[in-house]
Amino acid sequence: MSARGRGGFASRGRGPVPTRNNAQLRSALMTHKTNSVRRLQKDLKELRDCEVPLFGVSAAPLDDSIFTWHGNIRAPPDSVYAGAVFHIEMTFPQDYPCSPPGLTIFNCQVDHPNVFGNKLCLDMLEPNSKGRWYEGWNSAYTVESILIQLQSFLFDKPKTKKRNVNDEEWEDKFKEIVNLANSFKCPRCKHRGPIEPYPPFNSKETDISAFCFVRDPKEMIENELLCFHTRTPLAESSLGVGVSLSRLPRTGEIRSVTPSADLLCLRAFQKQNVRKSIDGVKFTHWLPLYFGESKPYEKKSQRFNNETQQFDNIVTQINPRERMIHLLKKSMCFLTKKDTRVEMSANMVIEVMPKLLTTHLVDMVSDNTHVSLVAIRRLFNYIRLFRLLIELQPEADKILD
Repeated sequence: MSARGRGGFASRGRGPVPTRNNAQLRSALMTHKTNSVRRLQKDLKELRDCEVPLFGVSAAPLDDSIFTWHGNIRAPPDSVYAGAVFHIEMTFPQDYPCSPPGLTIFNCQVDHPNVFGNKLCLDMLEPNSKGRWYEGWNSAYTVESILIQLQSFLFDKPKTKKRNVNDEEWEDKFKEIVNLANSFKCPRCKHRGPIEPYPPFNSKETDISAFCFVRDPKEMIENELLCFHTRTPLAESSLGVGVSLSRLPRTGEIRSVTPSADLLCLRAFQKQNVRKSIDGVKFTHWLPLYFGESKPYEKKSQRFNNETQQFDNIVTQINPRERMIHLLKKSMCFLTKKDTRVEMSANMVIEVMPKLLTTHLVDMVSDNTHVSLVAIRRLFNYIRLFRLLIELQPEADKILD
């Protein structure tokens, strides 16, 4: 018989026994890790499938850990570091993309005010502690955006030459930096300098034709339909926006519905507790949007079978329109009644959608929301959603009339 103390552990011979709180903590850590792995896989796919080749940068995870990436940054030909290839290491935390990665530059003596030894002080890699959305780390950043920002930042103009240093000494100084960077041979990966860089640079970066292509506008828009936090495309999950409500104190009636502009999947909202848009707008609820998705598809997954002690391959037929409508009904019920078990009604549609459209239009006209292409697209998304809801609840059309 074991006695459990206030600390939550059994105190007999076998050592500490995890309590429910510890099990919940362990489960939360595993969830964070799973979400991070998914997101890093998305970032890797974005790098490999990039239609426009990245020039002078490369990155890939190490074979033994997806949380540690090695990469290379080649100095531009018009830079004082021309010919140099700087090898870097990015270490991602278990809760990425909620927290930024750490960055190390090997054999780096770049003459830059924000470079301290092999460490780099870059604003976008600092935690956003001040609350300003335009400062610090943002979960919308990807490995690709880090590399591009790093390339433009690292090779900025160096410090002004000192008066007592002649031109020859000044040039020799940068040649020494270039030689030092190029002589680095990584002990953890196959990088052997600019002759054998690892990971290698994109083979198409010198092919001019790779930068010239014509894409269908509809395809371009479809490729932009991604969750900003998880990078999950519309084909894999329903996408929506975060919304916040304002209610009348006495009656509890909805006074206004304020939407954010950035697309977000339900997993990011529910499982990862995302409550801010890219530009720092806070929200409390999630509302799915309708993009006309209708073509059914198969979703493949694996499930562990306790009897056979093996993973079984599961194929599920997904109807994206039905899935979206199911989530839409639940969302409308929760927005209006704070209960997903009730049936959606025409009055719910009237209580939410006109106010959402009005708020969005007023914010655009009064410059509270930047009148961008995204804001205009969201306006059409909201109108399309309103039409779908009227199709589902024809009585709402009669009430409007």
